[in-house]
Amino acid sequence: MARRAEQKQQTHDRIVRSAARRLATKGFNGASVDAVMSDAGLTHGGFYAHFKNKRQMIEEALATNQDHLIEQIGRGLGKDGGREALNQMLARYLGKPHRDRPAEGCLLPVLMGDAPHQSAEFKASLQQEVDRLAREFSARMDRADADDVALGLVVLAVGGIALSRAVEDEAYSDRILRAARLVAHAAQRC
Repeated sequence: MARRAEQKQQTHDRIVRSAARRLATKGFNGASVDAVMSDAGLTHGGFYAHFKNKRQMIEEALATNQDHLIEQIGRGLGKDGGREALNQMLARYLGKPHRDRPAEGCLLPVLMGDAPHQSAEFKASLQQEVDRLAREFSARMDRADADDVALGLVVLAVGGIALSRAVEDEAYSDRILRAARLVAHAAQRC
């Protein structure tokens, strides 16, 4: 029985990873149940053994993706690394590798464009993940308005990645990333 539960969990995790990759590369509408299940090497029929609906799958993919992202940008920095740790997190988030590998990156830049057209429940899940990233940034600041500054840094970082991926000219894209990092550093000193 334990083996069967382990296999079901592995399949569930495979579906979640497939959904996250689909969301990152194709957006909300590109992550249909059929496409996600096909990418995971499964049939549509098995979907409901794991999720109630598409929204539940997407919310879990978003949360799992954010877990991975926070671990990735904070790797080796500790919770109390201060301004230098925060600058390294921002440099990782606003870096070329994150821009160039959207399938492995944060879902917020992709999903923010679709969010206004989604359910209130989905918007609440998205807000929760924005807040979670802001708390990671805030934990590395020692100032009275850390929560607001951290939220502003999330807005800047997510928008910076989204714009850097949206333009055609790579040099201009690089400039967007540099500008976002510059403003993020300046915001911490205000």
